[in-house]
Amino acid sequence: MRASFPPLSGVREYAHRGFGAVYPENTLVAADSALAHGADGIEADVQLTSDGVPVIIHDATVDRTTNGTGSVQALTLTQLRALDACSKKGAQWTPCQVPLAEEMIEKVKGRGLLILDLKGPWSTAQLAKLMAMVRSHGALDQTMVTSFEMSYLTRVRQADPRVMVGWLRGSPTDPAPVLSLGNAAVIVEESAIRNNASTMTGFDSVLVARGSVLGAFTLKGPSQVGVLKSLGVRWWISDIPLDKSLLF
Repeated sequence: MRASFPPLSGVREYAHRGFGAVYPENTLVAADSALAHGADGIEADVQLTSDGVPVIIHDATVDRTTNGTGSVQALTLTQLRALDACSKKGAQWTPCQVPLAEEMIEKVKGRGLLILDLKGPWSTAQLAKLMAMVRSHGALDQTMVTSFEMSYLTRVRQADPRVMVGWLRGSPTDPAPVLSLGNAAVIVEESAIRNNASTMTGFDSVLVARGSVLGAFTLKGPSQVGVLKSLGVRWWISDIPLDKSLLF
């Protein structure tokens, strides 16, 4: 039986890059560890190799998180998969590969929501293929696609009207474009929420009235929680595990 996780209601904690401050970010071991720790889902970055395969990695280059060098988009899948994506986090970690997007989908499926954050350029055809991959794994109701680029979210929704989308914002700007798509979240940089405290109650009310939810990225520790919660945040995109009793 296919699991269902309705993400646009209630309080949720999502592990940013699989709690990337604790585990080797954007890896299967990070996702598995974060879910075992009690995260409601995983936020993971997805971009394309030179041969068009969706993989899970944040930076435009592999230099920071692997033992390799160079642009992700200039490497073939074979070249990328030869790299170690775990050991730079510390000698205690067994070497591991940069995950395929479909590996991450399978890792999270049935255990929580997978938030796929689009990095790098994506054509309409490539976005359609990504949605086809999600469908083929039976994970459409357990996956959200996020981006700062509204055009990507529109094309994702055109590829599959059932997929959830999330608009990432550096400030609480007019949410009307994404709310018009329906089944959409608005996820705002946490300091921008705090800096616009006087307007956030009204902003959150608009979201709630349209069946949406206010999320905050990226939490670094529990000291940020109190004020954000008072301003309407119910989704928490966090680098570290948070005490869930603080979130409710």
